[in-house]
Amino acid sequence: MKIFYKISLSVFILGTALKPVMAQETVDPDAEVKPGPPETPRSSRDNRTDKDLTLLVIPITLGWVLPTKYGVSATWISDATWSIEAEYLQASYGLGFWGVDMANLSEQHTSIHALYYPGNSYYWKVGLGRREYKATFGSEYLSRISSNNLLTPAKVQISNDVLTLGLGNRWQFKSGITFGIEWLDLVFAMGQGRIEENFMDRVNDKDEQDDLQTLFDYFRHGTTFQILKVTLGYSF
Repeated sequence: MKIFYKISLSVFILGTALKPVMAQETVDPDAEVKPGPPETPRSSRDNRTDKDLTLLVIPITLGWVLPTKYGVSATWISDATWSIEAEYLQASYGLGFWGVDMANLSEQHTSIHALYYPGNSYYWKVGLGRREYKATFGSEYLSRISSNNLLTPAKVQISNDVLTLGLGNRWQFKSGITFGIEWLDLVFAMGQGRIEENFMDRVNDKDEQDDLQTLFDYFRHGTTFQILKVTLGYSF
């Protein structure tokens, strides 16, 4: 009788232990797995938060004085809202300007600015920089303004500090690819600037002197702009 009780007690204990296991639902290996909720698309702001540095090529920007420029830039991303960027632009043309025949006119623009993103990809820009113009004059123009033979090429170099204000959009993708368009970039001259030239004292005609001085003054003090600045690069 004692043996029967012992066997009954053992069966009861074993059955109690196995009951939760037997109650579990059998998993069918061929059953269809239900998909989870769809992944939320990442925004440019999300992708910008994950990056520290952006390197960009600027293949073209339209503007004034010179109609097109190109360059490069590097951006340190502080957070989703603020970035600090260093930029270099240049252009060179042979042209006439304000009735003055120039063999070559070049422009270089170096700047450091802050980018503020109030939302996703749209930003405002403010910064400081240095703008420099270099010009050499055509032989036909030189023979007209001076009765003396100029033994050295007539050149002028004008540089000044500038304030830059701009706005644009920059889209940053999860892969790191970054594309942007700066819609408007205004460049305001600050101070008197600096001018170096080697021929004004040999210009005979007073009207020509006035034309040249007007040109030089504009390069020193004039406001210029850039539009539709295209940027393409990669964020790390």
